[in-house]
Amino acid sequence: MGSVGDADAGSRSGSHRLSRARYAHRADFGEYNYLVSPHPASPCIRRIVAQRNGEEVRLALTDLELKVFRPGSEPELLRIAAGELPGVLQERFGLELTPEKESLLLRRAETLVEASSESEQLET
Repeated sequence: MGSVGDADAGSRSGSHRLSRARYAHRADFGEYNYLVSPHPASPCIRRIVAQRNGEEVRLALTDLELKVFRPGSEPELLRIAAGELPGVLQERFGLELTPEKESLLLRRAETLVEASSESEQLET
């Protein structure tokens, strides 16, 4: 078995891990994400999704959960209130939202809260 940097090690061993040697350019992923994002089965359509890769911190938002990844540390999971979502996207991800987009985002976030409340009630 080869090292993580060995581009062919994953295919020889039967595993499906990505190596840094073969997939080193973030721009490649950006184009792939752009191509699949409008597909009806894409998480980009069904969920609130945002990611930001920084030098020291990587942020991954899925619906109302923000994961913060730092080198050498366990991921930190933060739960976000629906009303805080626009501010998180602006401050942590650098996204500027029009009033229309913010309104749509808040409505979608509220449906997530309602769905979560309903599922909690069913469990009790």
